[in-house]
Amino acid sequence: MPKIINNNYFIFPSFLPFILFLTTISSLLLFPLLPVDGFEAIPFLQIDYNFYIRLAQCEAKCLEKFSSLNKRIIIAPTDSQSITDKQFNQQMAIGSSLMLENICKQGCLDSDSPPPPPPPPPPPSQSPSTFQQLDTQPTNAFVLGQQFFKQSSNKNPPPPSFSSFGGIIRPLCVQKMSSSSIPSSQNTFSLHQEKFETFLIYEDLNEKIKKENLRFVVCWRSKKLLIKDEELKEEEPQWITASIESSHRFKVSSLRPGLLYQFKVQVVSPVGIQVPAAFSDWIDFNSLIYGSKINTKSLQFYSQFNSDYGVAAWVSWRLNEVKKLENGENGIQTTKPILNSRLRRHFILQNQDFNNTNNLVNIQNKTIKSEEELFTEKQKSSFVVFPSCKLKIEWANKSSRASDKFELDGSDGYLLTNLAFNSEYWVNIRAEYNNSNNIEEEEEEQLTTTLFEGNFLSMKCLQVFGFGSLECKPEPIQKLSIFPFPTNNTALVKWERPLAITNVLLYELNIEPIIRSGDDLNIKEKCKTENRLNTKIVSAQANFTWISLPHEAVCEFEVRHTLYDLLGREATAHLRFIFTPSSTSEPSSTDTQYSLALRQFISQLDISILALVCVIVLVPITALIALICTISRRDTRQKTKKRTNKKPLSAEKHNKNN
Repeated sequence: MPKIINNNYFIFPSFLPFILFLTTISSLLLFPLLPVDGFEAIPFLQIDYNFYIRLAQCEAKCLEKFSSLNKRIIIAPTDSQSITDKQFNQQMAIGSSLMLENICKQGCLDSDSPPPPPPPPPPPSQSPSTFQQLDTQPTNAFVLGQQFFKQSSNKNPPPPSFSSFGGIIRPLCVQKMSSSSIPSSQNTFSLHQEKFETFLIYEDLNEKIKKENLRFVVCWRSKKLLIKDEELKEEEPQWITASIESSHRFKVSSLRPGLLYQFKVQVVSPVGIQVPAAFSDWIDFNSLIYGSKINTKSLQFYSQFNSDYGVAAWVSWRLNEVKKLENGENGIQTTKPILNSRLRRHFILQNQDFNNTNNLVNIQNKTIKSEEELFTEKQKSSFVVFPSCKLKIEWANKSSRASDKFELDGSDGYLLTNLAFNSEYWVNIRAEYNNSNNIEEEEEEQLTTTLFEGNFLSMKCLQVFGFGSLECKPEPIQKLSIFPFPTNNTALVKWERPLAITNVLLYELNIEPIIRSGDDLNIKEKCKTENRLNTKIVSAQANFTWISLPHEAVCEFEVRHTLYDLLGREATAHLRFIFTPSSTSEPSSTDTQYSLALRQFISQLDISILALVCVIVLVPITALIALICTISRRDTRQKTKKRTNKKPLSAEKHNKNN
């Protein structure tokens, strides 16, 4: 029976489930070793490498064909259809395209079987639609998959220009297989049967290749781990073709200790092979679990802001080696990423003048060198290999705490979003281990569960919206100063107006006397302001105001200047000063009062004013002293000359008399 929705007939052919059942069973019988998500490193040869390349290309063509069809599906709605029906038809059409993609892949596997019979035609009264056209194409999709596989029968010629590098393969995490992941026949935890599982990632460094509709053919091989002074002559291990993966991140299980493993990944596109295969180094997974230590203080934080995530911070855990700057020499190294980038730009600017004479040659060499440096930098970078593939991150400040669990996907960090402005956060990254039946192992894992920890300060609101913005909390006014005038018992309060004066509602001044322990209790009454009013409201356009002060005693006051913005939020600035009236009832302490007032006045002066006063006073005094010294020296010299001239004359007179 056809299914009726709003008087529209959608035909589901009765033979379609039978076709899917037959193709699924046949694929399992013919290709029992074809994995879906990851594979087990079982040491025996599987289907030949060339067949997997052809099959991967066929699957990539099916993906390209029906993923593009999935993006182009637009069902023309009718007036009689509701919004729910339109959404249902759209989802059914997309699901049908995904079903056709799977049927096409089954055609790739079973390229020699005859096609199934065509479906029965729809009723004459039914008008054709996109959904119906998709529903009547399973036979065509199966035949299309067979054609795709036959078209890939010829060997793909190598591309005209292969670069010497295509990508790198590295492990993301390594962990011991739990009892639930090992088959019941092998569920005995002895030392020689201990096995590992890992997630590997393939990183393509060739930016010219399109990163869509790709399949990854994975191969591996192993050899015995030699002990020191041990020589073992054996043949070169052969590659075992293991899997066709749909993602550049894949899982490998049943890894055994005492063996070294190497992996190869070949990327296959609908066109064929466009990049060379990537090879990993020989990896000892046993040493990664028991011999690797992670520096818990190696987190780096990069603050940022955007409209989608608000205040955010990228938490990075990659362990970068000491790198060379752009000028080719080892420069100043710092753990602050912002300082590193500034130093790098500084050296680049210094070298621009030197490189201007050979621009063409330098540009050509730099293009080749940048790709090589990118590849070598990726290879030599010290990546973190986690002891668990599932992590838990916790971040907290003084007022809130949050956490999240995630799996490693190849990125070297985690993005914290919706943080508070100008707040210090503490970050902790822990490993989520599998459940184990061994209590001692659980205790050991709990001791090493913390992988990384660190703290950082989030961005300030002023860095994003600027000073005075209503998006930020108001900031207190700057340069609050007080100038007392004892002759009329008043004081001038001045401040610097904010830049965004339009967002200020008003100012409020509050003057309170400061009573210290041991002081006379009558001082509080004597230091009350005039008319007992200690609060004053000032308009937003003003930058100063006068306040009246008591004249009965020497008092110390605290002025609180509060700014209110248009939303009613406040920001307060504080300042203390001592006021000494002109007439006081305590003449014995007059010198002390004036000295306190003088020191208070000097402390309120700006440094530039003090420097100017010093110049105005000291320069004339110094010049006067120098002039006096010069005159005195001249007079001294004249007197000495006169004395020397009188001595010869007296000697001549004495000779004549004799």
